[in-house]
Amino acid sequence: MNNPEARTIPAEEIERSNLFKKIRDMGQSGKSQAQIARKLDISLVILEQWIKADPEFAEVMKEADDLALAWWENQLQKQALSRSGNATLITLVLKTRFESQYGGTTSDVSTETADMSAIKALSPKGREKLRKLLQKEQGL
Repeated sequence: MNNPEARTIPAEEIERSNLFKKIRDMGQSGKSQAQIARKLDISLVILEQWIKADPEFAEVMKEADDLALAWWENQLQKQALSRSGNATLITLVLKTRFESQYGGTTSDVSTETADMSAIKALSPKGREKLRKLLQKEQGL
């Protein structure tokens, strides 16, 4: 049965909606704009042109970037709590990919590496105390 009052959604709008969902999903799994462009089978230059030309598309890409930031922050938090992985690498990614939030530059990496060296120099008991402090600070 057809409802004459039902709004029909144009195919173009459905395609855009599907595209936007796909972009958000990729952001939610930590993908960069370059990775998103590749998955969409376009160049990064084309993606950047779409962002400049289409405010709605730009907003979706901003959401994807925010979702990617949350994904990377979650990865760092998991590594900090599990004491595994490479926290320095994740920190570098956050500082370089999300510079506006972290204000990082590559020159900050040497300071971060020195900080990590200081942590590594702690005894296992000292690292466990630090881990518990971090958990307490994060309300876990």
